[in-house]
Amino acid sequence: MKVEPTELARTPNESHNVTRRTWLSYLGALAAMIVPSLATTVAAKETTAPNASSGKPYVHVPSGTGTNYNWGSDHLFVKVSAAQTDGAYTLIEDNMDASFALGLHKHEAHAETFYILEGSIDFYLVDHWLTLEPGATLHIPPGVPHAAAITPGAKRAKMIMIFQPGGFDRFLSEYNALSRLDRANPLKMSAFNKRHDFIKLGPVPQR
Repeated sequence: MKVEPTELARTPNESHNVTRRTWLSYLGALAAMIVPSLATTVAAKETTAPNASSGKPYVHVPSGTGTNYNWGSDHLFVKVSAAQTDGAYTLIEDNMDASFALGLHKHEAHAETFYILEGSIDFYLVDHWLTLEPGATLHIPPGVPHAAAITPGAKRAKMIMIFQPGGFDRFLSEYNALSRLDRANPLKMSAFNKRHDFIKLGPVPQR
């Protein structure tokens, strides 16, 4: 720090006050630079927090919980929603009984990944059937025709499903809200399926 000649003639008390004011000014300028940076960092963390609605930076869903839809042969639990991943993916636990079957279809805009936890389930892919048992993983990119049904002789199956990008949880929620008349209306269901990227191609292929 440069010392001006006039400061040399000041008394010790005056010099002390000058030094004190100089440091206070320095600290004030430093705080002005630091505080805005801290505020920006906190805001960014709050914006990107996966579970911001609960005030926690993570998502924890205990066993047997989560928004669920029970349609008899198919009982689904939403474990991580699209809203909790900024639309990146949706993660669902699917529990199926022996009568479960899903006809041939495809998705143009999103991929699906399946990890089998219990039981056995068959997937039809393009032109052949594939049996998946516990520990098996299947990834289906967009545009690939597929169908699914419980393996003959199996009583049930349980698997984790990941949909990328997210949004399948919205499909479930909106479908659940449809009336019986809506579900029986071909025009309404065609528009509904198109909106959710569910393109029907036919019934379950023969095995």
